[in-house]
Amino acid sequence: AWGDNFTSFCVSNCPANSFADNNTDLCVARCPPGTFADNSTWRCVVVCPDNPALYGDLNSSVCVINCPNNFYGDDLSRTCVSSCPTTPRYYAY
Repeated sequence: AWGDNFTSFCVSNCPANSFADNNTDLCVARCPPGTFADNSTWRCVVVCPDNPALYGDLNSSVCVINCPNNFYGDDLSRTCVSSCPTTPRYYAY
């Protein structure tokens, strides 16, 4: 259960537009540094899920379906990267 700072209740699921932070056991409006807000589970995650395929946008700290312009979804790190990894060789698409 997480503490909902908005209502001051213990909840099993955080309310809409808030995310469960497993480090603090609180519902938060914005996930802490080093984590991403996952809108598919309403949790703060270290790595965005691969089903559905989401990528961590380092600028917004949100898991996204499509990375911003000039960034590419890296299936290895599950983040948006400015250049594709060279080992193994990947190409921007």
